[in-house]
Amino acid sequence: MGRRTREMFFLLRALDLQPRRVEVLRSAAVCAAATRSWEQACRLWVRVLDITPDAPDAWAQLALSEQARGRLESASHAWTHAAELQPDAAPFQFNMGVVKGRLGDRAGAYAAFEKAVELDPGHARAWANLGVMRRQSGDVGGAEVSLRRALGLRPNYALALANLAGVLETLGNHQ
Repeated sequence: MGRRTREMFFLLRALDLQPRRVEVLRSAAVCAAATRSWEQACRLWVRVLDITPDAPDAWAQLALSEQARGRLESASHAWTHAAELQPDAAPFQFNMGVVKGRLGDRAGAYAAFEKAVELDPGHARAWANLGVMRRQSGDVGGAEVSLRRALGLRPNYALALANLAGVLETLGNHQ
């Protein structure tokens, strides 16, 4: 029996004794996620949120677990709650943008990435994703600015490098 398995065994026993103990629920949810038991992690985060519905970090953890399960609609819903509870959290906005993009909600993804870079101008991944969105929408000038910003923050960022190459090729073909 591995360390995490033993840990989960004891946490679940503790929850049998005190099923509404938030600290134990949180620990069990983290342990479940660490072992990639995403369904169990989701159930535990939902229990945490039943007790503490205004906990943005718990909504974010539920969103991450739902994403890992491939349940993007549920993840989007959870990211929305997390961002509403903590509107100044750039990581929440960024992850919401990723999920909305995967769901095909381009406008929602674009808005979330813009909000993420507004909140944290040093968020290289948000700049790169914003650059990709701008490139896909035909705004090659805006894409170049965003991708260069991402590379200024993280020079070896493959996503930004590959997309900047495509943008520069497009710009070269139009000059």
